Amino acid sequence: MYAYQADLYCDDCGETIRADRAPVVAFSDRGDSDSYPQWASDDSESDCPQYCAGCGLFLENPLTDAGIGYVIEAVQEFISSRNPDNAYAAVSGDATVIKQWVDFYDIPVEEVFDLVTLSDVVGAIARG
Repeated sequence: MYAYQADLYCDDCGETIRADRAPVVAFSDRGDSDSYPQWASDDSESDCPQYCAGCGLFLENPLTDAGIGYVIEAVQEFISSRNPDNAYAAVSGDATVIKQWVDFYDIPVEEVFDLVTLSDVVGAIARG
């Protein structure tokens, strides 16, 4: 993973940017991610899931406790917005993204959500 101009990039996109910028900064790379992509540890925790700014790839970053809370809240909002009894809920979240987060972060859906089962989540995602 690379950091460049306040964004994160997957290895492929970061290396492409580095190759494109190499002739310009060959002698001026001083470790500043504003001027040249810098390698960034992909085991650094974040407060939310991260995506590549170049191609949109999910970077599968670890989350802080606040980040896990963020994902749980997003899943709850996604489910409630697709509940036919909740006519006023704002439609939010993308089914593919929600499934990606639940799967990768191993969110224990049945334990976390009151009266929500895994089949409810699958049904909400299918209606996505």
